[in-house]
Amino acid sequence: MGEAAADAEPVDPITDPEHAIQVIEALRVEGEAVQAFIADYLAA
Repeated sequence: MGEAAADAEPVDPITDPEHAIQVIEALRVEGEAVQAFIADYLAA
């Protein structure tokens, strides 16, 4: 998650909207993975 956030931080959605969409999607996917991990951990 941290790596995806670091990749997203310098992206300017105004000057590079396609790249911004890619890094936001990567953040979403990583966030879902973290949420799934937490849910599994709490269920154990």
